[in-house]
Amino acid sequence: MEMPLLDAIRKTIAQSKARFHTPGHKVRPKDCIHEAVLGLLGDRPFAADLTELPGLDNLSAPTEVLRQTERLCARIFGAKESIILTCGASSGVVAAILAACHPGSIILVPRECHRSVLSGVVLSGAEPVFYPSQVVHFHDLPAGVPVADLCELIRSIRPTALLLSNPNYFGVCRDLRKAVALARELGIVTIADEAHGAHLPFVRPEASAISWGADIVIHGAHKTLSVLTQGAIVHFSGDLNMASRFRDSLRLVHTTSPSYIILASIEGMAAHLQSRGGEKLRRLAALAVELKSRLQTDERIRIFPTGVELEPDSWVDPFKITLAWVGIDARSAERELITAYGVYPELVCGNDMLFLLGEGDGQETLQLLENSIREVASRYKARGATGKPLIWTRFLQEPWPERLMNPREAFFKKREWVSIQHATGRVCAEPVLLYPPGIPLIWPGEAFTAELCSFLSEAAEAGWSMIGLDESRCVEVCTEG
Repeated sequence: MEMPLLDAIRKTIAQSKARFHTPGHKVRPKDCIHEAVLGLLGDRPFAADLTELPGLDNLSAPTEVLRQTERLCARIFGAKESIILTCGASSGVVAAILAACHPGSIILVPRECHRSVLSGVVLSGAEPVFYPSQVVHFHDLPAGVPVADLCELIRSIRPTALLLSNPNYFGVCRDLRKAVALARELGIVTIADEAHGAHLPFVRPEASAISWGADIVIHGAHKTLSVLTQGAIVHFSGDLNMASRFRDSLRLVHTTSPSYIILASIEGMAAHLQSRGGEKLRRLAALAVELKSRLQTDERIRIFPTGVELEPDSWVDPFKITLAWVGIDARSAERELITAYGVYPELVCGNDMLFLLGEGDGQETLQLLENSIREVASRYKARGATGKPLIWTRFLQEPWPERLMNPREAFFKKREWVSIQHATGRVCAEPVLLYPPGIPLIWPGEAFTAELCSFLSEAAEAGWSMIGLDESRCVEVCTEG
């Protein structure tokens, strides 16, 4: 199988005797790298840590081996064109919004969107119009938007761009192809943040926005595929002029010194999927469905979504196993899973815990996961209720906080830190978000409400992980306007 980038990297390593270019370690790690780092990594990664040398192409304007890797990705993912990134899906989301919007453009976005969407809105000067998510109340988790509701919004608002989160952070996939078709008919650019769904084209192709013909589809390939962290791919299924516009926008936000180690891992993933056709991913999905079914019989846990029937157009990604502990404190369960079993979940939010599967998982890891969950549940069985839950999805529902200025305008205003106790009515300058999943609870330009301030104070007391609320429980607000 041809792997042009890896071949070029090997050739460069073999023929180089002295490197008078970046990076500074010069492939002599024993002379300049701390022994603790060498003990962890060994010296091999340093040899492949290259830059834009003859034969290695340039990611900012690829024409040779990197362009071949991009074409390979387009073929195996079923896109018209693909662009590879080394700064994660977030850089792709920001560049997509910059490519589709200009100052004053209306962009229709889900309120449960990732923080990177906010970054794109601030940098582009676009005006966000939010649409709400349904909520599975037993878990207090968002479950996307019904396609009929979204189509109605598209017709009434006629935005410049439509942003979709597919799947959402908790694995809910909605069949939104009718919304994508309507947007295309009306000349609206469709951007699909499919960061957590890079495996979808191989597990359930009809669930991927690539198959819907979305203009721009962003994959955080490292999240579920065999790619190093920050490896991402952006796919184009509509007008290919958008791919050119995207590449121009990407140069504003992406590094000019991409990691060739990450790039090599992307090519390796693509070659692996080309030869195996996603067979391992489909087997893993089947194993995950079986595991969810077995765990569902345990009265001490509830598998998301519980207590609600999603519409026929919905599907829960088997690579996301989200469960609620019944009468068990989720933080205590997390500590037990880590210390006693070496099992690390992706997320603890309230009493819910999310386990993210990836291409490297299999029967052995899933069996360990099942055994550890059951044993922890058994050990904590008699501990009883865990108190009043904190309902964070309330802030994904209307009415939103009052918007007093555009997010970009608010972001560039002078700002100050104030205690959350005194923030009610003040205009947000820096968003506050739960992290993970990285969903803003308030956007720049919106006024803090008493309800939100109370929630943030209680969530901080309960140990929730947040960005935008500092250690002294202060937030950043605008000092003028």
